[in-house]
Amino acid sequence: MNQSNSFRQVFLDRSFTMSFACALLLACNSLGAAEIERSIEGALQLENVPSIQADDAKAMRPYLEARSGVVYGWLPHGDGALIGTRFGDTQQLHSVRAPMGARTQLTFEQEPILSAIINHNTAAPAMIYARDTGGNEQFQLYSYNLLINETTLLTEGPGTRNESPAYAPDGFQFAYTRINANGQYQIRFGDTRESGKTRVVFTPAANDARGTWYVHDVARGGEKLLLQNYASILDSNLVEFDVKTKKRLAITAAKGVGAREARYAPDGKSVFYLSDAGKDYVQLFRFDLATKKSTQISPYMLHDIEEYSFNVDASQVALNVNLDGSSEVQVYKLSDMSKPIATAAAKPSVISGLSFHPRKNLVLMSLSSAQVAGDAFVLDTATSEITPWTKHEMGGLASSSMVLPERIQYVGGKDKTIYNVQAFAYRPRSSGPHPVLILIHGGPESQARPNFDAWIQFLVNEMRIAVIVPNVRGSTGYGRLFTQMDDGVKRGDSVGDIGSLLDWIATQPEFDAKRVALMGGSYGGFMTLAGLVRYSERLVGGVNTVGISDLTTFLQNTSNYRRDLRRAEYGDERVPAIKAFFDTISPLKNASKIKAPLMVIQGANDPRVPASEASQIASAVRANGKAVWTITATDEGHGFKKKANVDRTRLAVAAFLRQHLLAP
Repeated sequence: MNQSNSFRQVFLDRSFTMSFACALLLACNSLGAAEIERSIEGALQLENVPSIQADDAKAMRPYLEARSGVVYGWLPHGDGALIGTRFGDTQQLHSVRAPMGARTQLTFEQEPILSAIINHNTAAPAMIYARDTGGNEQFQLYSYNLLINETTLLTEGPGTRNESPAYAPDGFQFAYTRINANGQYQIRFGDTRESGKTRVVFTPAANDARGTWYVHDVARGGEKLLLQNYASILDSNLVEFDVKTKKRLAITAAKGVGAREARYAPDGKSVFYLSDAGKDYVQLFRFDLATKKSTQISPYMLHDIEEYSFNVDASQVALNVNLDGSSEVQVYKLSDMSKPIATAAAKPSVISGLSFHPRKNLVLMSLSSAQVAGDAFVLDTATSEITPWTKHEMGGLASSSMVLPERIQYVGGKDKTIYNVQAFAYRPRSSGPHPVLILIHGGPESQARPNFDAWIQFLVNEMRIAVIVPNVRGSTGYGRLFTQMDDGVKRGDSVGDIGSLLDWIATQPEFDAKRVALMGGSYGGFMTLAGLVRYSERLVGGVNTVGISDLTTFLQNTSNYRRDLRRAEYGDERVPAIKAFFDTISPLKNASKIKAPLMVIQGANDPRVPASEASQIASAVRANGKAVWTITATDEGHGFKKKANVDRTRLAVAAFLRQHLLAP
């Protein structure tokens, strides 16, 4: 996997804001103090949330203690793997030097570290990682010297967002993207030996398409960069930029095409990248820098290629293929792409972080499934043997006790002859009919996948709740046409897929159609609220985490660097016709139709979906006399990452579901 892309995936499918606190306080006072019970637990501010139930805490404890790991690549020389996992309150970086070897913690930050890139130049063995403060996503970059275990701040400080770093081959120079407080993009260049001294080498021109700019790779000598101009997942292009002459060479230049994951070939004569140009699915291409021509080199598949990795001389390539949500790694000889020489798959599972060994034909990867918490594995391309390198603990639970998901399909859409919606269903082992929780993914350009989720396993095994995770229209992984089916004024159609799922549930004797609830985060939170508006009479409750409650106010208040990106997906609220459409589908403006109890969870420092989205929907639903529980974390942003906050919130959601979903 392109190391800089690991940052983009994380950052792209903290002081407490007093305005949010005041808004909630005013809303509460308008209803009368007796109607809202407030409490503070650590960094969490709770309203109407009951105290922890001993039985729930005991049953959930093993699931809360389960931990997962992800791989970031081989260490220099291939002397072990770099992984991210949690031993304390937050995820930190660790090294593993041999299969099933001890995990040695390298970083000890208070804030979580979400990703890292590794420098394989043996003269300067190091890595660059990023962290923010309290979830504010104002990421700063740090260099970690693997020889002396020393950390150095590379970027200039607060108020900026620094991301997508990429090393030059010399191992000292690096380039990265900076977004200033005013939303201005810069590509900057620096040297790890000169902490804090970076220079601007690129800024977008006035006639450039709007969107973000990311660094993908740096050429030998640091004289040229591979950059991506990202407007949306279906509209992004690649350019090679000459740092000295300031000239650009278009690698891709088609509008309405998604291109990503660009990197130089080892000989520097061509560029590899992924794109859906002329296709419905993402394939692997090579751009010849001499002839200026692109050629598809992967065999065409009716599935997306999500990432790739070459061995040291580019004689072999490993492709990570998305097979309807599950992953399969296929390794080919570049001289013969007709048939793979090795494969790795454990269906249903999710693989990520492909990385060839710097000297051997070994592929490092993360693998997660319902029964694998998230571990490092190595594929030997000569023998197809897969060797586990880590085994993360499931809190004392047996992996065999984890319920495997079943991939299901149901007919969706207004015209029920158009398409099928795919979903993953987790069914309790006991006899039904079972209450159902519909868990809706965010994005919307993302995909529900069968990876390890201790929360789902708790609901299914301990609360006997069936969990269904749908990929409604607009999801990725099923072709670009499907991803486009919810764009702009088609936004409300995807909510119809929840109605179609409710219809399907009613036909299944093992499910109780009278006890169904919704839950989702970010865009999934919007879908939860919109579902409560449209189908409130068929639902018993909903849990909204960092969700959008009104597209107009969201676009007006989200961080300025994100606004145009989101307009490309949702539509432009400044256009009267779009604004009028937003009003028709707004959960906030239709809050009177929400009849079911609601729970709202929000990080106070969220730069993506501002905390005002949570306060306004909580206030509006309460004004209608409906029950609302709220949790606000003063040290979190777009989703909770600190264990203490995650643990308490999950216990609260369990109490909400017990009261409203499990009630007869």
